[in-house]
Amino acid sequence: MPTSQTDHNPVVSLETNSLYIATSQRMAAQGTFHWAVVITDNVGKATRIHWTLIKTRDINSPAEGYDAVAGGDWNAVWNCANTVFSEELRKGFKTVKENRKNGVRCRTWALGFLRRLVESGILHRSVEEVQGFEKLVVDTSIVIEENTDEFTASKMYTI
Repeated sequence: MPTSQTDHNPVVSLETNSLYIATSQRMAAQGTFHWAVVITDNVGKATRIHWTLIKTRDINSPAEGYDAVAGGDWNAVWNCANTVFSEELRKGFKTVKENRKNGVRCRTWALGFLRRLVESGILHRSVEEVQGFEKLVVDTSIVIEENTDEFTASKMYTI
């Protein structure tokens, strides 16, 4: 709940043991977003896991990879990610350009992560449902982007 009517960064309560797809506006064309997966633990603390630039790397290391910002049960999320991704998919290519050429970006990574969670039996949805998430998330994110002044934390979209 927002702490005041003018609070532009309200606290949002999340359900325990849940998975969310979070998007944030990018400084690019309208309707483009950074995608992240947010997983909550049994007390509702969230861990964000997403595909991002690797800030400290040597020239022979991948330019991008998945990273997690721990808030909840870090080990459970990290183990989940390591379970569903092969060693190759845990790392990107040496350049961002190579990642894009091979279809690796935050959106495709998040959707791939969800698909692998389904295939591993961790997330109980169908692969077809996950395939439909992309359009739903993009459409919902565009509506929110276009109506930012009207959007409040109380408007949560459930898939």
